[in-house]
Amino acid sequence: NDSIDERSDAKKSTEAVCRYLNDSHDKFGKWIYALASLNYGTTGLENILKKGSSNEFFLNKETTDYLFKLLFFKEIFERSELYETRQ
Repeated sequence: NDSIDERSDAKKSTEAVCRYLNDSHDKFGKWIYALASLNYGTTGLENILKKGSSNEFFLNKETTDYLFKLLFFKEIFERSELYETRQ
């Protein structure tokens, strides 16, 4: 149904973005590119990479901010013992 927007459904939207990221990782071979494709789309990122400027997507402030936030959360989840606080 075209009138149903399930982006606000946390479970469905999380599953969808995980599928997208896995597909993008399979296509590009790097997680950083898969994450960048969330903002640029796979075709947009392909065009950037074809130009030979693989660092170009970092010049976009929105993408840079987004990627660094995701990398920040990845670090915390993977190495949470380093960030535990004592009360």
